[in-house]
Amino acid sequence: MLARQLIDSVFKPKTRRWKGFDVDVELKDQWLVDLNAIRGAHVVSVCSGHSNLGPDGITIAGGSQYPSVNFDVSGLEFAKAMTKAARDAQTKADMVSWGGPYENWVLYSNGKPRDDPHIFDADAFKKYPLESCRHSVLIDSKVPRRDGDDVQVAAWWEGLIQRLQRA
Repeated sequence: MLARQLIDSVFKPKTRRWKGFDVDVELKDQWLVDLNAIRGAHVVSVCSGHSNLGPDGITIAGGSQYPSVNFDVSGLEFAKAMTKAARDAQTKADMVSWGGPYENWVLYSNGKPRDDPHIFDADAFKKYPLESCRHSVLIDSKVPRRDGDDVQVAAWWEGLIQRLQRA
């Protein structure tokens, strides 16, 4: 037990409870409310960004130094609109589309078939056309979180939320 506590204290980001979920302490309640209120989108994960990590660092929960949010989205057109709305000079956004017998294959990236013959059978794209897939929108800040840059991070979250609400 002591070893687990030591590992968590070093590698697990500081979290708090929000509506039954563990969230990073830096995430404001209003951002979480606004992200969860986007019609047609379901928040899958959200990360405040962690200044203590290097460029390739990752937390035990999958977070990085870059603030991010991932959504499952209803419908292809809304997924495209949301992806487009999220993108700006400081924001990377990608749409991935899941197909296969259990919707667990990423068949498409940004609407284009993935070129990976090791994962899919030859007819995968015929069996699971883009329109019939489940879609996710993955959004990351291009600017890593640094100690003391709460104003910049807040501006990124608030700008992103405003763009997504207009999608």
